[in-house]
Amino acid sequence: MFNEDNSKAGLFPLTGSVLLPGSLLPLHVFETRYQQLVRDALDGSQQIGVARLISTPTDDNNCSPIHPFVGLAEILSHREMRDGRFHVLLRGVGRAKYESDLASGAPYRVAAIKEVSDVAPAKGELRMKSLYKQLIAVSDQLSYALSGGGDEIRKMVRGAKGPGQCADILSGALIADPDMRQKILECLDPADRIDLVLTHVSRLLVEVSPREAMPN
Repeated sequence: MFNEDNSKAGLFPLTGSVLLPGSLLPLHVFETRYQQLVRDALDGSQQIGVARLISTPTDDNNCSPIHPFVGLAEILSHREMRDGRFHVLLRGVGRAKYESDLASGAPYRVAAIKEVSDVAPAKGELRMKSLYKQLIAVSDQLSYALSGGGDEIRKMVRGAKGPGQCADILSGALIADPDMRQKILECLDPADRIDLVLTHVSRLLVEVSPREAMPN
């Protein structure tokens, strides 16, 4: 439920969370200003940009520095408590470049943003297709090596609409480190993004394979 003006977003700054396209983020919204952001998003007058704080927040997150890329979010589900708090489930729907803060009457931080899309692979389509094929193969191996959740991984990989989306979905499911997630959020070359995720998934496979037997 986005407003028609996609050139701005109400920012939800977080210390250790990065929202990637296709991933989910549950939040307990207890601050009054962010409760208002949720209400504005629900009525369609504002979109939400999940921003990662660069350092320990100040007393006022409206002044704290953030990373240059934010994850655009939609509210997938919500529940409002009697005291005004919200439990919300956000889903990542895109990437945006933070440009500047905007003056507004809102109690939360509002920023000028520019939505960004994937660029053409700098080193060619053939490299991307090769990396994508490797990512699918390694993800399949990982899915069979895990004691649980393998079916979901295979469904995610095969349900992705292209290499870039596949990398995003796997990152959201398998990568917890916020620095790596931020790096993936800021990577607009789908081939390079796949390469980053492939390295991580391959490392996971090495870690779990000795403990779980692969099927014949």
